Amino acid sequence: MSRGVVIARIFVVVLLLSAVVGCLVYFLAIKPNNQNKDSTVFADYNVVFNSTNQIEIDKNLGGLENGNYFTYASSQTGVKYKETYLNYYLNKQVMESYAYLLITTTKNESQIKQLLNNYKAKAEVLLRSQQLFNTTRAEYGNNPTAGEQQAILTNFNVMLKDFDSLSHILRDLADLVFVSVTSSYYVDTNEFKSAQYTLSYCLNIQGELLDTAVSSQAGVSEALYQDSLAMVKEFTLKANNDFVCQSKDANVVDMLKKFALKDNRYQELLNSTDKATFVNNIEDATKRAENVAVLNCLGLAGRL
Repeated sequence: MSRGVVIARIFVVVLLLSAVVGCLVYFLAIKPNNQNKDSTVFADYNVVFNSTNQIEIDKNLGGLENGNYFTYASSQTGVKYKETYLNYYLNKQVMESYAYLLITTTKNESQIKQLLNNYKAKAEVLLRSQQLFNTTRAEYGNNPTAGEQQAILTNFNVMLKDFDSLSHILRDLADLVFVSVTSSYYVDTNEFKSAQYTLSYCLNIQGELLDTAVSSQAGVSEALYQDSLAMVKEFTLKANNDFVCQSKDANVVDMLKKFALKDNRYQELLNSTDKATFVNNIEDATKRAENVAVLNCLGLAGRL
């Protein structure tokens, strides 16, 4: 056997051994680590929020201050539908702002899965009560008797109670998703340098204020309602534009610089249930101007 053939065979053996070692390293170390990074909760999230039930529920609900339910509730005394819908809609925007990153984190996975299960179960209940209201109202037509009107209202209030329960679960889910994902995603960077994060952070705080008020005996004040409505409209506008305000809006750029200091200078403002009154009561002109600038970025210029 020639020396060249021997060397060639040795080279082939070395290659085979390297391939074997490489496979062992991949299957024993690299692949398990990657599997740990890929969370199954993202699939669960998609199943719930892209389900036919969810699509039908949102179709029935309509939109911000529009739709059949909003119109009907507006014609009834003491029916607090718009507050419940705003609570649902606002917190849904918070959740959707970062839910796509559920695929990269396993933090609080079991808690998120449990809330998704709770949401799914409650959504089934809500859909049934929506269908009952829709059917009753359609059957009684445009000129229902007094008794029929009461039956329609009773069914609507049952639906509203189920909707309220769903919105509170959504609030818990939105907050947990936002906190879990962002605490894993922004590990080696200042999260407040991101317009997406900062605006989501502010809206999440507003979501907690609104959800708490909806559950309270006093209910949602007009100031809190209008603040929340303005904030979520501005947020969705900036989100739909891929948060280009990060580079194109000088006011937002300035806001990010201030938030990036992490000195909590705006926490009182963000936790206020009446932001216009809070700002107007600031005596220091410089501090008031800074807070006004933040409110403008959050969509509250018309509230001052």
